Amino acid sequence: MQPDTTPDLECEWCGRSMSRHMRAYYFGFDPTGAPAIDRILCSVAAAGKGHHHTERWTEAEEGEESCVALIQRAANEAAKAVEAAARERDELRAKVDRLVSRGIEDLRHESDELRARADEAEGNLASLADALNVGARENGLREVERYRDLDEMRGAVDALAINLGHARAQLGAANERVKKAEARAKELEVMLKEGAKTLSFYGAHNQAEQFRAALAQKEPKP
Repeated sequence: MQPDTTPDLECEWCGRSMSRHMRAYYFGFDPTGAPAIDRILCSVAAAGKGHHHTERWTEAEEGEESCVALIQRAANEAAKAVEAAARERDELRAKVDRLVSRGIEDLRHESDELRARADEAEGNLASLADALNVGARENGLREVERYRDLDEMRGAVDALAINLGHARAQLGAANERVKKAEARAKELEVMLKEGAKTLSFYGAHNQAEQFRAALAQKEPKP
């Protein structure tokens, strides 16, 4: 079996080996996968590994950072990450709302126009059909004499019926686009809710404060 020659990388936050930077003397943590939270955990682990007693966590060599300062800095960075993620989520939600609202409004306007054209064409068709029936039944030439003969009038009626069919087809297509846009809006809302789950570390800063308070209670009293 060949020995493992994979280099052990160094944690860019605490400076310890990546294979051990979550371990202390008496406890350890598992990475969460969220960098902001993992920096808090490795800071606490580094403090636990560096000193057996928490009373020394505030000590530091000249030019170096104490364990408490490292933990506090990690918590501050996590708070900034949470705020940035929340702002990005709100901006994305507002942008989606604007796009969806604009798209649905345009499609509804187009649908209303097509519906009005279809209604007008249907009314014209009904009027011409009535005129044709009256002309054929009563020989009322006043309505028919605008056309050269009865066949020309029937051709006009047929052409209008075809236009009405086209208008109805366009109206149906527009209604389908409205339905798809509304469905897409619902999908985007679901995506936003799923994205909000990634902000589960939102309370990381408060958890860090509670952890420090718990540690302070365990410190030996002078």
